Amino acid sequence: MAMTMREISAEILKGMEDCNLSKSTIKDYSYYLGKFTKQAEASCRPGPYSLEVIELVLHSQKIRLETGKISSRSFQRYLKAASFLEAYTKTGSFVWERMHHGSKYPLNTIFFQKTLETATAGLIATTHHAPATIEWYENVIRKFCHFLESEGVTGFSNLTIRDVTRFLESTHDTNKGSMDLVIRNLKAFFKFLNRQCLCTVDADITILKPIRRREKNIIYFTKEEIHTLLESFTFDDRGRRDYAILLLAIHTGIRRSDICNLKLQDISWETYTIELRQKKTGRKTIIPLVPSAGNALADYILHERPQTACEHIFLIPTSPTRPLAGHGVDAVVRRRCKQAGVDKPEKYTVHSFRRSLSTWLPQQSEPVEEIAQCIGHANIHSADRYVFASPSMQGCCLGFKGIEPKGWLK
Repeated sequence: MAMTMREISAEILKGMEDCNLSKSTIKDYSYYLGKFTKQAEASCRPGPYSLEVIELVLHSQKIRLETGKISSRSFQRYLKAASFLEAYTKTGSFVWERMHHGSKYPLNTIFFQKTLETATAGLIATTHHAPATIEWYENVIRKFCHFLESEGVTGFSNLTIRDVTRFLESTHDTNKGSMDLVIRNLKAFFKFLNRQCLCTVDADITILKPIRRREKNIIYFTKEEIHTLLESFTFDDRGRRDYAILLLAIHTGIRRSDICNLKLQDISWETYTIELRQKKTGRKTIIPLVPSAGNALADYILHERPQTACEHIFLIPTSPTRPLAGHGVDAVVRRRCKQAGVDKPEKYTVHSFRRSLSTWLPQQSEPVEEIAQCIGHANIHSADRYVFASPSMQGCCLGFKGIEPKGWLK
């Protein structure tokens, strides 16, 4: 027998409790789900889930949103509650996902929206870019199309170089450190428009030539600092989790995003390896798990990790229990560095361990190809910067003694 709207709502709220969501969140959704239940009963439809009732409630709330009687946040909660009801009716289970608030740059022109979808689909089909790269591309092009709409432009046929430069000027303040990525994605989009005969602006014009990004100063741990960090480690209420993160980062050089996404099924305890798909490159990789890191992981999973249905390994223990975010992983590193007395702990992140491992390996005369494979680089030249950062390589640098300065150097 099909469940009533009230019974489905009760199961959803129970699922929220099982996900360790906060009481305030559960109370909020109890209110919004109750609106759908009351509407169903008032419409003499207290029986199974009814799409007609859902649409009726959403329509009335949209009118209230347009008249200023409810906030956009409240309307988003109504939409989320409706999606919970629909999903539970189809699958018979509840899955909690963070609310997606949509893009800051909505497109009102169907032509722009269709062009964006076609360009993104073409990029996915013809390249092997990671999902994050595709998302960057889509965001830049969406922002560009949104800018054109705000300027009253309805198509690409009459675009000029001035339109492009005005967009770059408008987006510079919010993308100061990533303008080269904005320009590269914009060039790729113009090449697509040229192939589709939608635009005549040259994709290789000088104004779209990105300047070379400044190389970051590579900060890494010395072996003495690593020894101090581990020797002075204090096991508090989150000690096992933090210790497992540190050992995993030290011995594998795993990226922050992959630490956050690491799941229980990614670890093979029989072969003592980690098999995962890297978030940055989208490539599958197998990482050997040294005994000390494996034991620390097992100790955390068995004795400290919250009992939850979440598959991610590293979790936030406070309610609601959820995967540890990237900034949280960096906070773990900085807090433990500060406790160990490491100089300038605020400058270190979990990526510092990756840089440390990449710097130590060349000192042991390991080939660059093996270093790139160990670290998980898609291109072996990505490891070059770490080779040059190695103190043992500084002896290969030539001094200026005996060389007479010329020109403006005098």
